[in-house]
Amino acid sequence: MTSCETHPNLPIVGIEPALKPAVAISQTKHIAVMATRSTLASARFAALLSAQSSQASFVLLPCDGLAKAIERALQNPDASKIIAACASILRAAGIFDGQKELFLTSKPVDTLVLGCTHYTFAAEHITTLLGPGVTLLDTGTAVALQTRRVLRGNLSNQPMQQIRWFSTGQTDLLDAAALAWLGL
Repeated sequence: MTSCETHPNLPIVGIEPALKPAVAISQTKHIAVMATRSTLASARFAALLSAQSSQASFVLLPCDGLAKAIERALQNPDASKIIAACASILRAAGIFDGQKELFLTSKPVDTLVLGCTHYTFAAEHITTLLGPGVTLLDTGTAVALQTRRVLRGNLSNQPMQQIRWFSTGQTDLLDAAALAWLGL
């Protein structure tokens, strides 16, 4: 049973990697996707990939540890650790040589999809690593705007009493992120 089925009155906003928009804007039709290993292994992602795989070549980058590195940046805002984590993931996949060149075998990747809400906070660092020849697609802003629309539509006239966060990860890190990034 999904969360939507378990809590039908609870507004839920999800994120999906932007594969279809990536295919639409890519000139080379060689696209990289950075996401968590669980996202890349999910049935939903497999369906998204299957729907687009005849139109482009995709290299999937399971970014083990990147979300945690971004979370830890709250306690120690040293961007070099996030940059190193991103560069390590790209190098391990064989698509980044450290010289602002993103490639898939001999075919250039011109579009990189960020498939995790955490990665929005590293987008500037990733763009710096890759340079201007790679378009970064990030759905974080769209998800945030949709969340705002949903929340505005469900606001009550009562003063806010309590904010409750739910996470599959550590809630203390979520609290710190909300304070730092959302101003709450």
